[in-house]
Amino acid sequence: MQNILTLKNNTLNWTEKRAVFFQTLLLIAALALPAACHALNLPVNKFLPMHWPVLLAGLLYGWRSGFLLGAIAPVISLGLSGMPAGAALGFMICELAVYGFAAGICAEKFKLNYFVSVAAALICGKILFAVLSGGAAFLSAGAYAVLAQIIILPVLAYRWTKNS
Repeated sequence: MQNILTLKNNTLNWTEKRAVFFQTLLLIAALALPAACHALNLPVNKFLPMHWPVLLAGLLYGWRSGFLLGAIAPVISLGLSGMPAGAALGFMICELAVYGFAAGICAEKFKLNYFVSVAAALICGKILFAVLSGGAAFLSAGAYAVLAQIIILPVLAYRWTKNS
């Protein structure tokens, strides 16, 4: 019997009606979680609330879904709330699109387990952010959230796909 550490993932078909519904819920979460952090005066750079649904979309529905959600969530958020503002918008669009794409490509095409897929996606996104921003100060931002994402998101994805 396979366990969650050795299981090859089961990426879901991203175009089915039910999948589109759940991807819409993930988009809503990508918009609502940062808004909730701002409303509660919680530091978004520590919790990384928009990253969670984007990575989960990539794990569950593959690279197309992860990339699209990562690219459009910051833009929609800017339109609705004015955040992320300024130069942060461009960085976030690129970083989140890479997170979603990399998580999805690792899970869907390379058939890596969810833990490795999340870790690889986070590394790719952080490298891109460092290149774009010209610095490495971002590495400490959200370190606990990154660790939690590596632990929690694979478990969520495993349970989600196991029940689908």
